Amino acid sequence: QRCCCGCLAFHPQRGGMLRSLLVYDFVVFLSVVCCAALACATSEGWRLRSWLFWCRVLYGLCSLPFLLFMLPPLDRILLHSRTTGYDRYGRCVAPLSLRDRQLRHEIRAKRSAAGDPAAGAAAAGVPLAAGARCSSSSARRKSRDSDAQAAYDEAHLH
Repeated sequence: QRCCCGCLAFHPQRGGMLRSLLVYDFVVFLSVVCCAALACATSEGWRLRSWLFWCRVLYGLCSLPFLLFMLPPLDRILLHSRTTGYDRYGRCVAPLSLRDRQLRHEIRAKRSAAGDPAAGAAAAGVPLAAGARCSSSSARRKSRDSDAQAAYDEAHLH
């Protein structure tokens, strides 16, 4: 459902435990900021630095409930999300499988052995500069694509 302004309506049933953890984090954050402000108003020098250090420690310790979301088997169960990453062009993509990473490594090794100018750019993780030439049309195509696409092409088209 949408509100009169077009945004999604608030649903109190959605969010579950995550909503209460965000409220908890907000309260802890405000408490630590108030403690730091009090320290700034009443202390100076090494005492101020020590107060600010202990404020950071307190906030870090109070963030321990969020550690569950970082554990590999529990993150998918609790967050219901998929792992993603970014290619060198900034596009959001699925992460490479082990086989795709091995193919990418083999392709880079073949390119560098052949003296292809796209190999150095691909190994460094940057695209070729504008106007740079590759040795073949397939290398030119691969230098424009992401590494995952190049590995897929190499495995499935040759």
